[in-house]
Amino acid sequence: MDEQAYHAAVMAKLQQADKGLSLLPHPARLKAISELTGTSVADEVTRAIHVWSGLCESVELGRQAVEMLRNPTIGIATFLEVMTTRSSSFRSLVLRMSHDGANANFGNVEGMVIDSRQRLLEWPVFQTRDTLEQRLALTDIGADMPCQFFRLPYDRIFLECGETRSSPLRIHNAQSGEHVFEGAYLEQFSQVLKGVPVRVVYIMLIGSPVGKAHLADDAYYTLSVIFEDEEDSLETVLNRVFEHTHETVRENASILPTGHFRDFGEKDRASIRAAVFHVAKVLLYLNSQDARTEWLKERGALTKQLAGLRGGGKISKVQRKLHKAYDRILIGTPNLPKLDAFAAVGTIQTGQKSAHWRRGHFRNQAYGPSWSLHRAVYIEPVLVHGELESAVPSRKTYKIGN
Repeated sequence: MDEQAYHAAVMAKLQQADKGLSLLPHPARLKAISELTGTSVADEVTRAIHVWSGLCESVELGRQAVEMLRNPTIGIATFLEVMTTRSSSFRSLVLRMSHDGANANFGNVEGMVIDSRQRLLEWPVFQTRDTLEQRLALTDIGADMPCQFFRLPYDRIFLECGETRSSPLRIHNAQSGEHVFEGAYLEQFSQVLKGVPVRVVYIMLIGSPVGKAHLADDAYYTLSVIFEDEEDSLETVLNRVFEHTHETVRENASILPTGHFRDFGEKDRASIRAAVFHVAKVLLYLNSQDARTEWLKERGALTKQLAGLRGGGKISKVQRKLHKAYDRILIGTPNLPKLDAFAAVGTIQTGQKSAHWRRGHFRNQAYGPSWSLHRAVYIEPVLVHGELESAVPSRKTYKIGN
């Protein structure tokens, strides 16, 4: 079967697949796609060598690619630069894919790379509960909150935002339009920049395929965020990222020829800023003393159950469940906490304001000897005049940034 026929066959399988699979987070969704297309094997290293050998024209280059991906000190950008230099076949693939306007700035290429890296290094998946998403939508990040709190619980994680694809945030794609924000791959590492050690967080923002043509019809934004001064605000750091991207395009300093690397447009920047600020709120919550987490070992439990079964019908039923199952760490509480109602003392006066939300926020609280240490404290949203008989007020829409 030639490449075009194989691609057509794969697309047919994706379009006919269970639509429920589109609700899975990116790492679990790609694993399900592999199972659908028959490319999944038990040993991820063997699988990865097979895939990269095909992409990079030889088994030896495939092994080198896998070794680099398994090395946590090598970032995605470095991997791409090295492999496009070593492998003419992989470089041709990158250039061919980059002709697609929806794949500018590597896009789908980085998605393919990070999928392989995630499988090899087994990044944990964190999933915010919808109840926490509701609370964070009513929460702001204070201007005094330094980016030192933008830290991951592990060096690399996938953060799934919400149990359902109901986020108001969108990831833009030049061809397929607006995608519901699904979550992000996050990887942190140290780097020496101009002789000075800095902290870097690689971010890949994912737009969901829900409501799109097929399971693989998603969208990506990728950026490397350099934290030179931990006291800087997140807004300051993001502005540096945008400026660096602008300079890279202007100077044509990428590894791709002119025209394959584009600047972020106004819509791109707005989407990125809103999504990154939301990720920051989740990380702030995780770093706060009020954080609540719970392991949900869904796939592990079903795998164990499957090993003990003998009947064909029961096995098929568990296998169907296993196809959509994945282990993750839930963030937040199953139910909304009792949000304090700020009630007026005495009789309600005529002309009094109706019930409304007082927005929550994260506070950079000093503590310890001579108040020299700081920690993030989460101040819950408050329902003001919640004692009134009127319905709970609907949420207002708040824009982050310009």
